[in-house]
Amino acid sequence: MKKINIDLKPEEKILTETAFGTVTNKRVIYFNGMKFGRGGSRKDIPVQHITSVGHEIKQNIFKGIFQVIFGVIFAILIIGIFWFIKGIYNIIGYPILTIDTSGQDKSIMIGKPKFKVDADVFASHLRNAMFNDGK
Repeated sequence: MKKINIDLKPEEKILTETAFGTVTNKRVIYFNGMKFGRGGSRKDIPVQHITSVGHEIKQNIFKGIFQVIFGVIFAILIIGIFWFIKGIYNIIGYPILTIDTSGQDKSIMIGKPKFKVDADVFASHLRNAMFNDGK
């Protein structure tokens, strides 16, 4: 989990800090383009600029089974390990968060399966901050 350093303003309070980012009553700080807990560019935007938040668990059992079998067959090669892990992720399911802003920007963050609860907490706190007008 990336630790985000933020400078809080006096009227600002942290609602939640998760693997996906930090939500305060005034703004949200997250990593745009994060894939499976890595990478992404830091974004710090006011809550009132957010138009929608999406949260889903992507799961594809058949694709996952195929990838696991393919991974086992090609386990001799390094690529087999990648396919095996990707197959497990598809079977278990992994969280995807989307944040749309008023500037028509769409940010997508993909997390590891162990961050399913973090994704739900992040999305629910962000929705609460959006509809409470920073109070």
